Amino acid sequence: FTRATKNAVWFINGGICARCGKPIIAGTEHYHHLLPLSMGGSGNMENCVLLHDTCHNHATGDYDLFNKNSFPYAKNLD
Repeated sequence: FTRATKNAVWFINGGICARCGKPIIAGTEHYHHLLPLSMGGSGNMENCVLLHDTCHNHATGDYDLFNKNSFPYAKNLD
């Protein structure tokens, strides 16, 4: 993602993790591609999910990293 895209996603989401809904300390955030670039995903804002590092690295047992419905606190996915 470009710096502009990351800044926009951070601003729109208010620094809140898209998965758990808790604030993220600036500089520790992860930006996740909902649809990976290798599968035809883009670097646009609608394909970007703001996450804590622990939420990004979390086992996929309780959520799907590629399903936008798994990120109830994301405000930029629609």
